[in-house]
Amino acid sequence: MLLAKSPLTKGQQQLLQHWATINDWSNRVQTKIIRLARTIADLTEAEHITDEALWKAMAFRRIKEGRQERNMKGWC
Repeated sequence: MLLAKSPLTKGQQQLLQHWATINDWSNRVQTKIIRLARTIADLTEAEHITDEALWKAMAFRRIKEGRQERNMKGWC
């Protein structure tokens, strides 16, 4: 239902899948990241999930896991 109301772009899907593979994120974790990205986008009054919101959500997940942030900027 979340993806039906807030679909990711093809590029966002590829980005999330790439980082999910690197970090061994389950589908449940990926769903949580998408939910967080939707919340971040809502706070900025964006109609859709933005690339920036997705990046922030993934960064928060990595911080939660206690990992140092890799150079994610190279993927923007």
